[in-house]
Amino acid sequence: MQAILGDIGALMGVTGSFVCGRDGALVGRAMPALTEDGSLATIGRALMRTLDGLEADRHKRPTELDFVFKNGLLLVKNLGSGCLCVLCGRNANVAMVNMTANMAARKLKDTLAAGPGTAAPAAPTPAPVAPAAPASAPVVAPILAADTGGPTVALELVTQIEHELARLVGPVAMLAVDDAVGGLNCTRQTLPSGALGAWIERLGAEIADAAKRAQFIHAARKLGRLD
Repeated sequence: MQAILGDIGALMGVTGSFVCGRDGALVGRAMPALTEDGSLATIGRALMRTLDGLEADRHKRPTELDFVFKNGLLLVKNLGSGCLCVLCGRNANVAMVNMTANMAARKLKDTLAAGPGTAAPAAPTPAPVAPAAPASAPVVAPILAADTGGPTVALELVTQIEHELARLVGPVAMLAVDDAVGGLNCTRQTLPSGALGAWIERLGAEIADAAKRAQFIHAARKLGRLD
């Protein structure tokens, strides 16, 4: 798998790529060292939910998704039992990246379909990988039922907290936010005011670095006037 991802990473403008399984769990990666495994897994879960939702709505599973950010693109290839994600900059030859990613997707489909017993383990990236979250990392808040009858968090505040997270984890913050509100059985528009603290904790739990996690939670709680 690592060789396949390496072929994609060799293309000009490609920042990195990673593969997630059917449950969104990270299966393989060829990403910059500062990109945390937890953040990639968060993206994987959000993408698999998106694919499931589109399949239920259209009665046909999409083969690919494209996300456009200010400074780059996230290309997603549906692998059936997972997805291949390729992050590239604006200077990338998107046609070439898509062609290479499509060829890689065909190979990766067989690898994932064969199951974990036959899948080759992902080799470590050449650059040092960021350390895993310490054992003392906060426990994610339990899932709450969305209270649609009470006051909700202002969408402007949700966006401000998303920007605060983006300062630490980059453009993946958008997907992390959607995954966290989904984990609380609500949306950005219906996040109950009483669940704001739990939502911030869920976002913070995706940051492996303890100092950065504390920095984010403090800033987010201050924005939400919880401190």
